[in-house]
Amino acid sequence: MAKSPFEKAIQKQQKEAKKLAEQEARRQRANAIVSGQPVIGGMRMLDPAAEEILQVILSTYDGNLGRNVQGNYDIIPDAYAISLPLEFEKLNMYGMISNPRVWIGGMWETTLTPQGVTYFEDKERAMEKAKSEKEKQFNIGSIIANGSNLVLGDVINSALSIDNSTSRIEQEIEEKGGEEKEELRELLEEVKELIENMQDSRHIPKNKGLFSKLSNHLEKHGWFYGEVVGLLGSAVMQMLPK
Repeated sequence: MAKSPFEKAIQKQQKEAKKLAEQEARRQRANAIVSGQPVIGGMRMLDPAAEEILQVILSTYDGNLGRNVQGNYDIIPDAYAISLPLEFEKLNMYGMISNPRVWIGGMWETTLTPQGVTYFEDKERAMEKAKSEKEKQFNIGSIIANGSNLVLGDVINSALSIDNSTSRIEQEIEEKGGEEKEELRELLEEVKELIENMQDSRHIPKNKGLFSKLSNHLEKHGWFYGEVVGLLGSAVMQMLPK
């Protein structure tokens, strides 16, 4: 028995609803993967599967100005025969491609973005940048502060005494401390006591409690964190043999 126009309309609506649900599920899955990838050297890394598919796309790209790439499933690794739409969705979210399409006949098409064309070169530079930044880090106890915060050259060559430095920090507390002035003053006193112990004992004592309290002020009072770490750096440098 032939279906009525109403039944055909219902069936069509159900198919469209199923298709939309599958697309939304794929977007959510892709978003979860993309959001979970680390940012290294200021650049979000692709997950391994997305990198593998991007390599395939780049190997097929002929350099045309429109950056349009077409291919078939023969060049796609077997592991992604079913999940290619998901991989394209991720690459689209990463900003590597745009307008991805997967055709029923086994063909696919997409457009590379400038970021997609240079991704692997950019990744290498980002990794080098992250490595360089890590090497510049200066460690005191459990605090890790960037060398730029410590300004090590100024520490080595400066004639300012610890007392002068603490006086400057005290003045900044008055100007910038807001409602936390008293708490910042107390922390500075603890830091001064730690420095005195360092100077007397000639080694850096452990004080995780102090470092933890300092870290708690990093977001709101980053200037204080940087000044205190610089002060500790000055004290350490003065302990080094001339």
